[in-house]
Amino acid sequence: MDNMKKSKQKSNDISSSRKLENFLYKRDNDKHRCSKCGGASEYSVVEGSYTCKKCGNVENDTYGKVRNLLEKNPNMSRMELTSALHISLREVNSCFEGRVLTNPKISLLDIEANGM
Repeated sequence: MDNMKKSKQKSNDISSSRKLENFLYKRDNDKHRCSKCGGASEYSVVEGSYTCKKCGNVENDTYGKVRNLLEKNPNMSRMELTSALHISLREVNSCFEGRVLTNPKISLLDIEANGM
């Protein structure tokens, strides 16, 4: 009987971790529409990009643009990022917590609100 409880608990833990992984990585986004076909898109929190479910077009948000540029040029300063991306310093700073690049669209409050 004890093994059955442990097995059920382990199954619940795996299910919860998969939900958390899906929540952190991809989310449906009804507000963002594809610029090419107008289709609904899925948002990738890790990549900072919207992928159209209809045509597959990928569009980056501010975080995605900053992330991609830093991958190619890791030594860029925040001022250089603002200049290269034609965005404000405030927008660039919103993508950082201290010196760590962080997607501002995900927070622990989001995770807690969704029962993760």
